Amino acid sequence: MFLIDTDILSYAVRGDFDVLDRFERAGRTPLLISSITYYEIRFGIERCAGRRRLRLAFESIFPLITILPLDGPVADRAAIIRAELESQGYVIGPIDPLIAATAIEHDLTLVTHNTSHFEHVKALKLNDWKS
Repeated sequence: MFLIDTDILSYAVRGDFDVLDRFERAGRTPLLISSITYYEIRFGIERCAGRRRLRLAFESIFPLITILPLDGPVADRAAIIRAELESQGYVIGPIDPLIAATAIEHDLTLVTHNTSHFEHVKALKLNDWKS
């Protein structure tokens, strides 16, 4: 099963045929996003001049997606991930550890084009649908 990162979902919302094809090929495999990704996509749509079109595109994809909540175990793991990465000299923002932790806690493969953001996270499985 896959956890879709914000960048991949954004490509889909903007109509990227390659990513939409991957969504379709995933078929009955559940497509999951974190509540953080939901927030980031909604914020991106609201600040965009073409928000009506993007909102409609998102709403057309939304039935294929399930949102996973940010809960205590995810927050705990995210804090550990960020602390470990920073102690090793890898700077990572506050959002990416939450997404990575969601994938790890739910034993999911994170689908992202931003693999460099996540490549140093132990136990995280990655897949790039844009490569």
